[in-house]
Amino acid sequence: MTSRAVLYEIGLISDPQRKANAFRLTDRASEVIRIDDALLVRAEELEASGIMGMDAVHIACAEKTGSVFLTTDDELVRVMKKNTPRISICVDNPLHWLMEVNQNGD
Repeated sequence: MTSRAVLYEIGLISDPQRKANAFRLTDRASEVIRIDDALLVRAEELEASGIMGMDAVHIACAEKTGSVFLTTDDELVRVMKKNTPRISICVDNPLHWLMEVNQNGD
């Protein structure tokens, strides 16, 4: 699964090889989450909690589909964990999440 927000940000990558590699990853997505008014309202609510800009849009996209949101942005993970009662999804570092899933057998 990917989103219009992800596709937009990939489009901003200046290095043609990195951009092509990133788009190749999105080709595997079975669904593209569209940005609608309700999603933007949710992103604004997230911004009020300290999750700014496109990060708020990405989180709102993940919430819309009930997805796990994985990021290597440790500061974003910290802010999201602080706001756990306000969000409906798991936000984590990919490595930490994978280790936890393997440990729990989920």
